Amino acid sequence: MGALLALGLPTSATAAMMIAAFQQYGMQPGPLLFERGAHLVWPLMASFFLGLVILLIINLPFAALWAKLLVIPRHYLYAGITVVAMLGVYAIASRIADLWMALIIGVVGLVMRHFSIPLAPC
Repeated sequence: MGALLALGLPTSATAAMMIAAFQQYGMQPGPLLFERGAHLVWPLMASFFLGLVILLIINLPFAALWAKLLVIPRHYLYAGITVVAMLGVYAIASRIADLWMALIIGVVGLVMRHFSIPLAPC
């Protein structure tokens, strides 16, 4: 995130999306953003800091539990994640078409990974 705000360089697909969002609102990420958009940058950095502190407080007691997740075999973990994701997709609008769309997108991602095509080209 620092490279995005300070230099305007997208270091990930998420950062590239944020650059597009900044430009849509008329802001150019880079060194001048701190001068021209200080009303946005400093609260954004403060929210990052506050979020990290809260995340630390919440996750520190669960560190041993998170470490035990590494023992679960990957195929069981992937199956559980898939079930929870599909429940979430269905819970949003209760449409079977959304489940099919999620399944199709997942299969496309799996094929792209199999052929070493980057999932989020930059």
